[in-house]
Formats: sequence, C-alpha cells, structure tokens
Amino acid sequence: MTVKDLNFETLQKEISDRSRDIWLAGLGVFSVAQEEGNKLFNDFLEKGQTLIERGEELEKKAIKAGIEQQENATEKATDVLQYIEGKLHGAMDFIGISSSNDVERLNDKIDELSETVAELARQLNKK
Repeated sequence: MTVKDLNFETLQKEISDRSRDIWLAGLGVFSVAQEEGNKLFNDFLEKGQTLIERGEELEKKAIKAGIEQQENATEKATDVLQYIEGKLHGAMDFIGISSSNDVERLNDKIDELSETVAELARQLNKK
C-alpha cells in the first residue's frame, strides 16, 4: 500500500484502530500488573504475619527460659548460703563461740530468772 492508495479516512481509521489496540494492550498490562501486585502484597502480608507469630513464640520461650534460669540461680544461691551458714555454725560451735540466737535465748532465760528472783524477793519482804 502506498501513500497514494491510502485516503484520509482509511488512514484515520488505521491510526484509530492502532491507537485503540495500544490503549487496550496498556490496560491489559496495567490489569496484570495490578493483579500481580495484589498477589505479592498478600504474600508479603502472610509472610509478615507468620514472622510475627514465630517471633512471639520465640519471645515466650525466651521469657520462660529466663525465668527458669533465674529460679535455678536463686535455688543454687540459697543452697550455697545454707551450706556456708551450716559450716560457719559448725566452726563456731567447734571453737566455742555462741551464735546471736544462742545469746538471745540466754538473755531471755536471764530475764525470766531475774523476774522470778524479783518475785521471790517481794514475797520474802512481805513475810
């Protein structure tokens, strides 16, 4: 086809048809891109939610493990302190040093005896 063979109306129709085809192809590309974009977005959302759930599980496990370690450390520290206290009291008993509890008990007994003696002295003074 040559330029002479084409008349203005035919040329206009050809341009219009090609423009329409380009427009429709562009809409098709846009539609496919939108669908694929939505799929990718939804995939990202699902993966993000999965990561959040895994992170929460790991956080719970870490907190539980931390609490268990703290309890174990406290228990061990208590055991060590009791052991040291037992050894210390044993050593004090061996060399004859009284503990503060022993001294308090003796003070209580002395107070009781003092009260008893004072009561006896009052009774003797009355007679």
